[in-house]
Formats: sequence, structure tokens, C-alpha cells
Amino acid sequence: MQSAAGAAPVGLRFRRSGRTSVWQGEDANLLDFAERHGRVVESGCRSGSCEVRVPSGAVRYPQKPDHDVAQGLCLLCLGTPESALEIEA
Repeated sequence: MQSAAGAAPVGLRFRRSGRTSVWQGEDANLLDFAERHGRVVESGCRSGSCEVRVPSGAVRYPQKPDHDVAQGLCLLCLGTPESALEIEA
């Protein structure tokens, strides 16, 4: 079932806290989602220079990052989940 924003709901697990929330496409990016769900994440920016480790899952970028993102990492301030996701946060 698709959410109102058109994204299929997926689970997003915050590894450090062990909590899982459901992404339904309501947020512009993973950073906004984390903050809205009360998760403290390191985010020195909102312009694409912060990265977090992704132990499992896939991230997509609606707008292309300014630099290549290494495999196993994602930019919270630009990324959205492409599948169920676990992030080191």
C-alpha cells in the first residue's frame, strides 16, 4: 500500500537506540525523519557533507549529492529510503 506521498511504507531501524519507525514518505529526507521521531543524529550540515553508516538497506537521492557517497554510507540530509533500512544512529 502506498502512502499519500507515493512512497511505500518501510521500516527504518536506528541501530544505536534499537528503535524502529516507519517511513511513509512524509519527510523530505532521512534527517528530517530522524529529528521528527526524536532521534539524535550527528548532522553537521544540511548541505550534503554529513554521512552515516548504513549496515543494511538502500538509500536513494532525489537530488544528486555534490560528491560520491561511499558504499555503506549515506547522507541523511539528502537521502530517502529505497528499502527497509538500518542506520548507525
